[in-house]
Amino acid sequence: GTVAFARLDGGTHLIPHTGTNNRRLTLHLPLNTALGAKMFVGANETVEWKEGKVVVFDDSFIHSVKHTGTEPRYILHVNFWHPDLLRKSESKAATTEL
Repeated sequence: GTVAFARLDGGTHLIPHTGTNNRRLTLHLPLNTALGAKMFVGANETVEWKEGKVVVFDDSFIHSVKHTGTEPRYILHVNFWHPDLLRKSESKAATTEL
């Protein structure tokens, strides 16, 4: 996994993009929210960050960010292994004969 602080200035955007695979999830912990900052995930989900409220999503789905406000938005950005992947590995390990 990775951990980083991310800043997005007002009047900017992140073009639609995807992660490289669906083996991980992405967590955003808003540290300083800003009016006008929104994330769009998949075909119809819109996220507006709220300070202290964690957002977790599968970044293999197309997503983008648009910030029409004036103040910067700061988040803690974390990527971590998808828990279903870990359960499948544990299950497989438990049933594999040596």
